[in-house]
Amino acid sequence: TVTLIPQLYLIYMGLRWKVSKWVIWEMCCNVLIDWILGTVPLVGDLFDVAFKSNLRNAKLLKKALRSQRADLGDL
Repeated sequence: TVTLIPQLYLIYMGLRWKVSKWVIWEMCCNVLIDWILGTVPLVGDLFDVAFKSNLRNAKLLKKALRSQRADLGDL
């Protein structure tokens, strides 16, 4: 549950920077999957090592922001 704080912060930053709702949805799904499966003893620990939702969400956010910046460059 403590790991939700940085995950929710990434989602907050995505909302603040106005990334697409689809990206926010993907990030929320990653957090939800990580949180639900992380509660299962032993299996959750192994899943956390492999899934790495924080890194997935950071990559999604970075890609969305680069895309937004590229779109602004077309003006």
